[in-house]
Amino acid sequence: MKTKLALVLTVCLALPALCNDFSIQQVIGKAPKQVDAAIGKPLSIGEGGTFREYGTKRSAWYVRFAKNKATVATVKFRTAFPTPEAALQAIGLNLGKAEPIKTTFLLRRWANLKGMSVITVSSLDGRRWDTVEVEK
Repeated sequence: MKTKLALVLTVCLALPALCNDFSIQQVIGKAPKQVDAAIGKPLSIGEGGTFREYGTKRSAWYVRFAKNKATVATVKFRTAFPTPEAALQAIGLNLGKAEPIKTTFLLRRWANLKGMSVITVSSLDGRRWDTVEVEK
């Protein structure tokens, strides 16, 4: 019984650390080689290198480049989060007290936050938030 309790306690304490993916700061505004170093080898590279697709254990990253800098990153999580804020925290964005500029049942959008022009979190059913798009 004590062993099970200790195991459950260990998992509960380690869970926040397991929920973090790569930080968006490691991707947005970076050159393709820097993004490759942060996330890993791309699964595919679009024509002319303007688009790269990456896969991790927790998510799929779609990164668009303009003028050799990452300008848009879309993160699709394999496991959804209960709130849009939790999904953003998983990629290193903490909203603080910022309010979304647009709120619908399936979408939350913030503007001019943390040096990003637009941050969008979307859901398929309004309860599980699994997609984050960040534009620089």
